Amino acid sequence: MFDQMAKSIDAIMVAASDHTHAGVAVHAITLGKHAYVQKSLTHSVYESRLLSKLTEKYKMATQMDNQGNLFDW
Repeated sequence: MFDQMAKSIDAIMVAASDHTHAGVAVHAITLGKHAYVQKSLTHSVYESRLLSKLTEKYKMATQMDNQGNLFDW
């Protein structure tokens, strides 16, 4: 997707398998894309520090969230 559409994408949302979240976010950030990542953002302190350094270097915004369901009881 990035190879074909990178110039037309401003931001990404990562909601894939948990162990892939950081890798996809890192790749997007290095391409200059903002990243919205579902929980869990990282699986190690290394991944967390890497994302922090890259967001500062590339001036990209990141956000982590936990998508849940709201029930009307």
